[in-house]
Amino acid sequence: MNKLKQYFITTNQGEYREGEVHRFCQSIKISYPIQAATLTATALGVYEININSEKVGDQLFAPGFTYYHRDLFYQTYDVTAQLQVGDNQLDAWLGQGWYAGRFTHENLTQIYGEQTAISWVLQVTYADGTEEQFVSDEKVEEYTSKYSYAGFYDGEIYDATATEQRIGTAQHYSGKIPENLEKTLIPVKLQEEMHVHQVTEKDGKTILDFGQNFAGMLEIDPSYLNGKATINIRHGEILNEDGSLYTENLREAKAELVVTLAPDSPIYRPTFTYMGFRYVEISGVKYQPGLIKAHAIYSEMKRTGTFETSNAKVQRLYENQLWGQKSNYVEVPTDCPQRDERQGYTGDGQVFARTGAYNY
Repeated sequence: MNKLKQYFITTNQGEYREGEVHRFCQSIKISYPIQAATLTATALGVYEININSEKVGDQLFAPGFTYYHRDLFYQTYDVTAQLQVGDNQLDAWLGQGWYAGRFTHENLTQIYGEQTAISWVLQVTYADGTEEQFVSDEKVEEYTSKYSYAGFYDGEIYDATATEQRIGTAQHYSGKIPENLEKTLIPVKLQEEMHVHQVTEKDGKTILDFGQNFAGMLEIDPSYLNGKATINIRHGEILNEDGSLYTENLREAKAELVVTLAPDSPIYRPTFTYMGFRYVEISGVKYQPGLIKAHAIYSEMKRTGTFETSNAKVQRLYENQLWGQKSNYVEVPTDCPQRDERQGYTGDGQVFARTGAYNY
């Protein structure tokens, strides 16, 4: 999809700030009934696009992690059902992700580029056979974002009640664009819903035990709130002897969500981060069942091998390595899903390759 290379836009907000998220808005006027509509998009960074307040597609962390000096993925979505005759709005959020955000165990930033950028082409075919394109260009407007910070290691600071202000229009991106654009083959998606096994109170905070260590993300349903609230959530893999959350193994990663919601806010789910955890610590709001939900995430893979035994301990060992694979197959085989690392790593990968191929 080489035409995407023509339409990369970036922010007009000036110097790079770690964890910044940009929001771009495009008004789309559909004058006639539609036969079909497709949206093709990519980014130097991580993006999520909504049309008329509904997320486009179900891929997480699009366009995906590549060697950006050379390669870049793109996605094509069928958005026919999301468009209507009349006024429509496309909203695009652009985070730094692996491209420019804090990444690697050395906690570097801007590894692949100094500034994020995004490109999209909306192709509309009307019922009479005529066609129209809506593209990301310098007419696209930029607004402030409800995200104060977003990054893989530290998490997200998000205020659903914040008022977004118009900044101006986007700027054409004049930086280097990867030579090869390829369609995503194995997207990361929400997988199993993980249920709360135990709830405990510790020093005025609530600790939820999901009964399994996994790579995933939470959803917060604000309809359970009595009023506006700022919820602080920390993630961890184990507990200290006194029952408090253990986080020393996370090193420089905060693995934290700070989310401000009102009862009428949309359901919140992170867009630009995920965590490796079994436990979460909640403060700032009284927990009640239904407020928090969790999903495992991993690259969409077809299960090809299974193993069953009557020996419970051996079966548990098998299940452990299966969860280890799911937790570390997020875009590329990684070294760990929780701390300031989560890098592609062939040290463990080559040892596990045959087992991984058997499982999936």
